Amino acid sequence: MGRISSVTLTNAIQKIGMMNSFEKALLIDEIHRVQPFMLASCLVVKRLGASIEKIELLFDILLICYQSMQESGLEWPLITEKHQGRFLLEFAATLSLGKGLTASLARDSFDQYARAHPEYELLSFVNLDTSKWISQENFVKSDRYILMAAFNLVNCIAYVKMPVNDRS
Repeated sequence: MGRISSVTLTNAIQKIGMMNSFEKALLIDEIHRVQPFMLASCLVVKRLGASIEKIELLFDILLICYQSMQESGLEWPLITEKHQGRFLLEFAATLSLGKGLTASLARDSFDQYARAHPEYELLSFVNLDTSKWISQENFVKSDRYILMAAFNLVNCIAYVKMPVNDRS
């Protein structure tokens, strides 16, 4: 079971959904202070050719991921560029295993990956959200960076080593 429960995720989705633009901007400021590299991973996709309008999906996912982390009640460590790079490489390697498979086998492969994922609920949410987005957008090459960043946020949350509590 993941550190972020389905109840925690649902609460985070509801809270972010009820926020206005000003409240979201304040939360982005908090993310900048507490998890600056998570925010940076969303901002960098602009440099890779993604439009501001399309990056909105990524910011919504970032807000929900961060709110879920906060709602969990756990003390999350700083997710660094090093973490992000490592988890991104691992995810890209996982995806490359599906190259050359039929669409059906590729889906089955991703489903197997998802079922074994430590943050299954969060990964499922991001997968559903990005799938809806893809079906509504005119997909261009730079959109891959948005998708990779979104899934990497989940992987950073899932695989970052949590600090050991010294209290016995």
